[in-house]
Amino acid sequence: MNKGLSVYLEMVRVVATFLVLLSHAGHFGPLWLQDILGEARLGRDGVVLFFVLSGFVITWCGKEKDKNLYSFATNRMARIYSVAVPGLLLGIIASLIHTSVQGEPVDYTINKAWLYYPIFLTFYSQSWLGFLFPAGNFPYWSLSYEVWYYVFIAVVLYANRYRWLLIFAVVLIMGPYIALFLPLWGMGALLYVCKDKYTPGRGTALFLFAATLLGFIATKVTAFDSVLDEFNHYVLGSPPKFIPAKQFLGDYFLALLAVVNFYSAYHLRIRIGELATKAVKALACFSFSIYLYHTPLFLLLSLVPFFHDAASWTSYILAVVFALVACRVLASFTELKKKPLKAAIDRTADHLLKISKRKVTAK
Repeated sequence: MNKGLSVYLEMVRVVATFLVLLSHAGHFGPLWLQDILGEARLGRDGVVLFFVLSGFVITWCGKEKDKNLYSFATNRMARIYSVAVPGLLLGIIASLIHTSVQGEPVDYTINKAWLYYPIFLTFYSQSWLGFLFPAGNFPYWSLSYEVWYYVFIAVVLYANRYRWLLIFAVVLIMGPYIALFLPLWGMGALLYVCKDKYTPGRGTALFLFAATLLGFIATKVTAFDSVLDEFNHYVLGSPPKFIPAKQFLGDYFLALLAVVNFYSAYHLRIRIGELATKAVKALACFSFSIYLYHTPLFLLLSLVPFFHDAASWTSYILAVVFALVACRVLASFTELKKKPLKAAIDRTADHLLKISKRKVTAK
């Protein structure tokens, strides 16, 4: 992956994160802004970008960076759990404080934490067991999709025997709604594999790059993605509102724009200035924390009288700034500490391996 594309993809990750953040902060803003953000569904667009981007980057990791399944698995575990566990804990704390102040019942997932949180920690909360969301942290749903796509690509890349049988088993286990988004994630993976199959001229690449950016803007202005979503009823009927994958046709169209955009950016050999690169990296290094911590933080912020009643640009901007600062602080103890977590995982794996060898020798 060339340096320009690497920085560009990090920029896309930052943009996707901000689409989610700015969308979810909408209830702190003026009413007309809430209406616009509600109709635009920018948070959904951010998740689509995450999926396509993840497909591309994780496939690159599997083929170029991680030399074996162990390395692939432990790197992914360190990356995910360094933020997922604190995100769940932060959601529990925020939910308990919120329900206590508001005099509301404690969330059902907390009342039966022994049952639900193992499901969340194994990322099976959006599959055959139903659609479960941890207390105070709704965005956690997407990790149940993301992690199963990691399992899928690991089988594709590393399984030698029974590969097709294992692929079938993984798709069956992940369930229908996660599988519904698998081709969307797979677009990014396929792009990485096929990116050099055809090399367009610079003019063509520049045209595709500009067309996809303008196409995204036109899609949001005309609500074309929402029009496409109407056809979902012919495929899925009318699924409950809380099912994240219910809008898959519009998502697929946006994913296609993203794939063409990444493809053209790769062949353009984009050069990004040093100052801009530093700014992008400074935000990208804790983008996962922003994604998974902002909702509990907003839940706590809504208890503050000024933010509870305000609906203005001031409260909106202050809420976003508060979330960014708080997430950066939290990331310094979580996301940015994934290397020590990776080392701990390696030590644990080595210890378990030694124990298993001792048992085999004893027999």
